[in-house]
Amino acid sequence: MAPIQTTVDPAVRVANRTEGYDRKLEHVLAAGARVMAREGYGLSTMRKVAREADMSLSGLYHYFASKEELLFLVQYHTFDSILRRLNDRLEQVTDPRERLREMVTNHLEHFLARMDELKVCASDMETLTCDYYEQVRALRQRYLRITLGIVESICERATGPRVDPWLATLYLFGMLNWIYMWYPAVEGATAEELGDQILTLFLEGYLPRKE
Repeated sequence: MAPIQTTVDPAVRVANRTEGYDRKLEHVLAAGARVMAREGYGLSTMRKVAREADMSLSGLYHYFASKEELLFLVQYHTFDSILRRLNDRLEQVTDPRERLREMVTNHLEHFLARMDELKVCASDMETLTCDYYEQVRALRQRYLRITLGIVESICERATGPRVDPWLATLYLFGMLNWIYMWYPAVEGATAEELGDQILTLFLEGYLPRKE
């Protein structure tokens, strides 16, 4: 059966969602992420996703025109959601260290509940092509710039040996995004508990110490 072409740009459909955002779309995105995380993008098929979502293949095509569009929406929805929540959390917070705490906690809360999406975002970004790639890349860059700005503010106030804020930010994301590899060993730990440990390691280990 030929795919049913979507009539609205999928990114617009996600970015412009309201309180009544289609819960069925959320459901099939999660099912798609589970299949891709478990089997890899190459071995994933729309038929497998339909089975995982407990819906017909033709019904699935009402939400996605192709497997790549599904991958795109999993990633776009992930970073769009993270950015929306982070902007809300940072709105009333001015202290740089507290802003970093909000960023770390927000990241962990999101992905501890959606580990499959994290694995897909970490491993399949380069699979996207053309405009799909550029749209996801733009969201990820926004997220990176917000975090970099916070780290720069902390570095500016610190004394001691100079640390490159850009490298420090990349180290931080390395710790945060690798959780899908080691979280099963500490399963049950909350986002706040893990965030406290990561922040202690990051702030005391990577950033300059006051003398």
